[in-house]
Amino acid sequence: MFSLWIFLSLHSARATDQVPVPNSSALLPNIVGETTGSLPQGRFIVSVLNLVTPLESKSLLNGDSQSFSSLFNRNLTWQTLMDSEPARKNQVAGLLSANGIMDFSQSAGSFAGSFGGRATTLVPLIGYGLTDRIGVFFVIPIIKFQTSYSTAYQASSSAQQLIQNLQSSGQSSTASEMAESLNQGFDLQLKHSGFTNTPNRELQCVGDLRMEVPVPLTEVTKPLQWIASTQAVFPTAEPSATDDFFGFSGGEKRFALGQKITAAWNPPGLRRSTILASTSVMIPFGTEMSVRVPKNSIDFLPSDIDPSTQISGGILAQAFTSFRYDWSTLIGTKLSYQFQRRFQKTFSGSLFDSTRYDLLTKLTEESLHSIQAGIEFNTIRAFLDGKFLFPGMLSLGAGIPIASQNSLNTPTYLLQGALFF
Repeated sequence: MFSLWIFLSLHSARATDQVPVPNSSALLPNIVGETTGSLPQGRFIVSVLNLVTPLESKSLLNGDSQSFSSLFNRNLTWQTLMDSEPARKNQVAGLLSANGIMDFSQSAGSFAGSFGGRATTLVPLIGYGLTDRIGVFFVIPIIKFQTSYSTAYQASSSAQQLIQNLQSSGQSSTASEMAESLNQGFDLQLKHSGFTNTPNRELQCVGDLRMEVPVPLTEVTKPLQWIASTQAVFPTAEPSATDDFFGFSGGEKRFALGQKITAAWNPPGLRRSTILASTSVMIPFGTEMSVRVPKNSIDFLPSDIDPSTQISGGILAQAFTSFRYDWSTLIGTKLSYQFQRRFQKTFSGSLFDSTRYDLLTKLTEESLHSIQAGIEFNTIRAFLDGKFLFPGMLSLGAGIPIASQNSLNTPTYLLQGALFF
């Protein structure tokens, strides 16, 4: 048996302070679900899963939904504009003062954003039967992020008046330069903070290698079966680049160990039905990586980087239950519910004041309630009975978040194929 947890890694933020959190995962529903049993000794399973997740919105710490487009809705002050062009800061300040703009905290306009994207995850899986009761399974996700965004500038009344004053006084070239700076204000902020400006991009990331070893605790002939599974995650993913505005990566790049207990019950008189429940805990080890550290709670684009930030904590717990019904030896359907919670991670370092690392720590707790539904075409039983030529499986599924905290709240869709030999 094998359960698959995939996490998309991207920055998260809350409503009142848009500080991005590095190395922050986004929980996804366990669409693959749980199965019982293992592989016969010396037999293999090779499977490929394809998961598609639209990147439209995420939930905040208070549970409210936030669209990714809204991350680009920013107010632009004259001070921010000057700070984003340090080489011309004094020149711009003099120009503004000469035109009656003395309060640099005044709005120079605002930006409205539009964002679209999706994550497509290809997950190869291989399993091997060590004995007739015990198998070992490995997966490593390959995630492709496809995103595009654009921003539109709306000038404030003071900005409109400034451009008009410059034009009427014969300073047309200066007016054009100022208008261009205002229109490019968001991109200038990204550049000044050291972020790469990539409105349209496609990025492919390798995730963390995952291993699971399920061990049956009861005989497979029993109507109630218990299975204990040891799980391990190996840090094969590349961490998100510090110049990436969204912080996309394939995983957290942290070694982790976990344990799962699963119970599967075939109710008397309902031999085609299976009720299954599992609970598990995954404990990640501490790690060190390069992290942007905000100056305060409104530092939307932190420019300070600690290359040796310590990250610890972030225990992940889950509870899962499902009902499966086999309509025939070939076709089965299932409906499941899952709750996942990642406890707070801790950021620490010696390069900056501890209160700045605390800002990152406060934003890392995540939770997700989701339901999953799927249909499966499975020829294994028919193959063993001599009624089908090839042992294999094809399944379709969808996972839908119903409540979440600090995680994606868009559906995920699954297509999976597998062969046994």
